[in-house]
Amino acid sequence: MSTEEIIAAIEKMTVLELADLVKALQDRFGVVAAAPVAAAAPAGAAAAAAGAGRLGPAGAAGAAGAAAEPVLPADCCNNLSSGR
Repeated sequence: MSTEEIIAAIEKMTVLELADLVKALQDRFGVVAAAPVAAAAPAGAAAAAAGAGRLGPAGAAGAAGAAAEPVLPADCCNNLSSGR
């Protein structure tokens, strides 16, 4: 069976059939399809170094705060209020 034939067969399956297929493949090959986990942000000095240069004028000082506010252009608020 070719890859295209396998894909065509999978396309015709219902969600429940796909779930059963995944379970059967996991059991057959002894693996578990774990959901991807987002990588944690670097901590401390590494965060400051990683954030320097892309946080605008706040630079590395802004990177020290875990959830730093984005730096916007000085005229951003003027653009909003004037309808531009």
